[in-house]
Amino acid sequence: MQVKQVQLADTADRFVICHNPEQAKRDAAIRAGLLAQLEAAIEDSDKLTATKRAEPRGKLSTKPGLHRFLRATPGGLLRTDKAAIKSEERLDGKFLLRCSDPHLSRRGHRDRLQAVAGSRARLARHEDDHRSAARLPPQGRPDTRP
Repeated sequence: MQVKQVQLADTADRFVICHNPEQAKRDAAIRAGLLAQLEAAIEDSDKLTATKRAEPRGKLSTKPGLHRFLRATPGGLLRTDKAAIKSEERLDGKFLLRCSDPHLSRRGHRDRLQAVAGSRARLARHEDDHRSAARLPPQGRPDTRP
């Protein structure tokens, strides 16, 4: 994880910009899936009339994940928005923290973030243990589930 501290002159708060390379890979994979879904939804829409083309556009407008990458040409044709995709790529794996504690160092932020990530991972493993235990039959009794 990369951490950069930024202090603005007009405020006492500090801002910490964080970049997590693993999260960047996940963000890129999620975006690729969304774009594939969007492409599938708008393919062959050029053959439709303008009123029929409004139907898929209306359906996509209710899905914010897909709609942010959709654009309509002046003629009403549906296309993926390359500029929106490029601007989203710049944000992969990045997030911003605001801190009002002047004594907390960049290392303190990184340690705190790693502790939170570790506790989330432990919680996820704990939930998986409960799920797998729920699927097992009780000890000493035959499994009667279908």
